[in-house]
Amino acid sequence: MAIEIWFKTLDNKTAFMLPRNPAEYTIGYEMDHKTETVHSLGEVLLPGKRKLRTIGFESYYPKGGDEIGLKPALRVKDFMDLVRGWQRDSVPIRVIAITMGASFNCVMMIERFQPRMRKGPEDVWYALDLIEWKDLAPEKLPAKGAGDEKPAKETGGGGEKANTYIVKKGDTLQKIAQKVYGDSSRWREIQKKNGLSRYDYYHLKVGQVLKV
Repeated sequence: MAIEIWFKTLDNKTAFMLPRNPAEYTIGYEMDHKTETVHSLGEVLLPGKRKLRTIGFESYYPKGGDEIGLKPALRVKDFMDLVRGWQRDSVPIRVIAITMGASFNCVMMIERFQPRMRKGPEDVWYALDLIEWKDLAPEKLPAKGAGDEKPAKETGGGGEKANTYIVKKGDTLQKIAQKVYGDSSRWREIQKKNGLSRYDYYHLKVGQVLKV
């Protein structure tokens, strides 16, 4: 399966897959461990918390724009202006990378965008590095008496009770699987139970009822 990389703004106004996906991408997972010297023990490791995730890749944007699904198509200049604008204004965007048997889904900001011009066709070759973004806004406390989020129980056909989950703002299949099963890697079970296509995967609707 070829690599697919999608960009999506948090307001859902812009979403597209790169017309020319990279041959590979690199994801950075690092821990903020530190070392200290302890008398009689020498140097010891003090475990730290996870650092922000990163992703980086190189690809090119064809002069003809997107040939496989972006409507309307972005011209090279439009693509460059869009990415530069995201970088300049520190716009958080959701980055989704899909490969065989694995996926990466993270809200990030553009750390480095380096376009390169080559002799020949007017395609734009570029390197792109992004870093994880976390919203520092204070969390909203649940209303008094509100319980923990749990899948709603609804009556299915034949009088049997079926477990269902009502999609909330910001939900993804991975987040729902984490809430329902305690394991985000089980998102494919939800996809299969509900017959969701790849398009549906990226277009969950608030209030949508899913079988879990």
